[in-house]
Amino acid sequence: MTYSPYSYKLAGSHRYTFVSTGKIRIIKAVDFSPIGVENMYNLGFGDLLPDGSLDVNVKSNNGGILKVLSTVIYITRDFTTRFPAIEIFFIGEY
Repeated sequence: MTYSPYSYKLAGSHRYTFVSTGKIRIIKAVDFSPIGVENMYNLGFGDLLPDGSLDVNVKSNNGGILKVLSTVIYITRDFTTRFPAIEIFFIGEY
């Protein structure tokens, strides 16, 4: 991969966090949650809100989308290495 990821940390068994340092500092999170099908998990991504929830609809425009996406890919690789039987499901909007 061409872009190095932001540093990230595991913040619970299924949540990772990192800080996007573009125009401003934004705490981002990637959550992996079961969807009710055996070994199938949803990948949720967004800005981490003060109450611990994710804003998955936010458009931060923080100036570093390629580095952010690279980080999400590295996180996904880390998660699937920890849990090799799990498959990841996600849908993106454009």
